[in-house]
Amino acid sequence: MSKDLKSVFEVEPKPPQKPSFWRNQAKYFLQGFLWWLINVLSLFILPFLFAFLVVTGFLIGALIGLLIAFLFTGFVNWLLSEWLWFPMERMTFWRVLGHGMLAGIALLIVDGLTVWLPIWFSRNNPYVILATFVWGCYIDGRVGKQWRKYGSGAKKKSK
Repeated sequence: MSKDLKSVFEVEPKPPQKPSFWRNQAKYFLQGFLWWLINVLSLFILPFLFAFLVVTGFLIGALIGLLIAFLFTGFVNWLLSEWLWFPMERMTFWRVLGHGMLAGIALLIVDGLTVWLPIWFSRNNPYVILATFVWGCYIDGRVGKQWRKYGSGAKKKSK
C-alpha cells in the first residue's frame, strides 16, 4: 500500500525546454537595461575616483583608474551573465580584467554606432532618444551575452 501511495505522489521530472524566443528577447533587454543602470550609477563614483588618482600621481593614477574601470566592467558583465543566462567558470583577476577591457571597448564601439550616432544626427529629438535607449539596451544585452558566451568563462557542457 505504501508503495502505491509513493508512486502516486512521485512526479516525473520534465525534460529541459528551450526558452521561448520572446523570453530570450526580454532577457537581452533586461541585461542591457541593468548594464545601463549600473553604469549610470557608477558615473557618480568613478569620475571622482579617477580624478583623485590622476591628481595624486598623473600617469600611475590614470592607469590605476583605467584598471578599476575595466575590472568593474568585467565584473558587472560576469554577474549579469551568471544571473540571467548560464553558469560561469571560476572568476579570476586576469579573466575579469581581460574581459572588462575587451567588453568595454566593444560596448563603446557598438554604443557609439547604434546609440550616440543616431542621437547626434536627430538633433535631440525625444522620440529618437527614447527609441535609441530601448534599442541600445537590447543591443548591449546581446553583446554582453555573446561576449561571455564566446569569451572565457562559460562552462562547457559535459557529455
